[in-house]
Amino acid sequence: MTEEEGMPDEGVGSVGVEQPPPPADAVPPSASDRPRGWRQHTDVLGSASALLATTVVTSGLGFIYWALAARLYSQRAVGLGSAAISVMTLLGTIGMAGLGTVLIAELPLRPVGRARLVAAGLLASAGVSTVLAIAYVLIAPRLSNPLGLLISQPGRAGLFVLGVALTGSILVFDQATLGLQLSGLQLWRNAIFSIAKIALLVVFSVTLHDELGLGILESWIWGTALSMLLLGVVMRLRGMPVAHRPQWSLLRGLGRTTLAHNWLNIAVQGPRLLIPVVVTAVVSASAGGAFYAAWTVVGFLFILPTHLSTALFAVASADRPAMARKTRLTLRVSLVVGLCGSAVLALGAPLILALFGRSYAHEATVPLQILTLAYLPMIVKTHYVAAARVRRRIPRAAGVMVVWGVLELGAAAWGGHVGGLVGLSAWFVAAMVVEALTLAPMVWSVATADQRVGART
Repeated sequence: MTEEEGMPDEGVGSVGVEQPPPPADAVPPSASDRPRGWRQHTDVLGSASALLATTVVTSGLGFIYWALAARLYSQRAVGLGSAAISVMTLLGTIGMAGLGTVLIAELPLRPVGRARLVAAGLLASAGVSTVLAIAYVLIAPRLSNPLGLLISQPGRAGLFVLGVALTGSILVFDQATLGLQLSGLQLWRNAIFSIAKIALLVVFSVTLHDELGLGILESWIWGTALSMLLLGVVMRLRGMPVAHRPQWSLLRGLGRTTLAHNWLNIAVQGPRLLIPVVVTAVVSASAGGAFYAAWTVVGFLFILPTHLSTALFAVASADRPAMARKTRLTLRVSLVVGLCGSAVLALGAPLILALFGRSYAHEATVPLQILTLAYLPMIVKTHYVAAARVRRRIPRAAGVMVVWGVLELGAAAWGGHVGGLVGLSAWFVAAMVVEALTLAPMVWSVATADQRVGART
């Protein structure tokens, strides 16, 4: 079997594949000739549904994971463990070097060589992530903070480096499956990961006795490793080749694009990953544990517009004329479904957090209720990023997101300093609202572009 006949090229549809141009006298299809209703949006909804299916599985099991962690470990250990995971994820995100996002757009446009391109992307992200992790473990213990103590020993430092490398490569893999239209693979991997880390969490609660959250960190890292190994078994059983020789030359022409996407990815995801670290540093490790419970719960809500905008980017990259129509769809779905979810989450906050423990409900209920107010700004932010990617305005969008990311973190730190968890949540939401007001005009312009063109003609 040739490389082009292997897993990454099977099942890839014609979305985004270059087609010969239509004849000059071809008549464009009229609105009446287009599929009506939801049928015309099966591309976006299909990709988003696969992502949401993954989220339903991982979020449900993730909720069980953190609720169980709250019962098995001290609140301080949960705070430190969650902060360490956030740092590990941030370093892995930076280590992706923008390759995951680039693969979403590039893979549908390549009739051959996709498997080797993905293999090169996975190894490149693992290498960059490893370098970043080594730099971090050399610096962090010198800062005399609890996170530094967690990885101060050589064995723990090596484990952390492994975790960052795995995180960088697996994040690229998950995004590559979208470009290959094989998102079922990432559903399998995330399901395996979620189940494995719960089992390991219980095991390490018995075998490891510490107040630094090491058991939580190790369950996350080894769960990631197991998910990759077992996914390989699943792929083999389905007749899909697993190992492919990387072709590094395929990455050379993507250098500037990957750097631009990586800059934007870090600017967007950095504040979300660093907020738990800010809580631990500004308030306390114990407060960090309570806040992370609220942050995890509200993250389930934020994932809807994130997935919809990701699917929008994947589809509109290959069909830019449909951008406005698809944007209106994802905005409507985000608003209707998300606002209902926000109301349920705000009203049920005490009961939901009580599953973590009484102290979690006592400390984090009001912060969680405040954080649900960030949902509308999150819709605007995620759609702004998707529009910037499709329009190739990535450097400008990255600069904007960097400025707002710094302001988000600064507002959260100030709020935590003067008002604890409630103040931190309120100031963070306030920053998000102001940010959304500045980004909304571009989103509106994208969503109504076809209507303005139609009005002029």
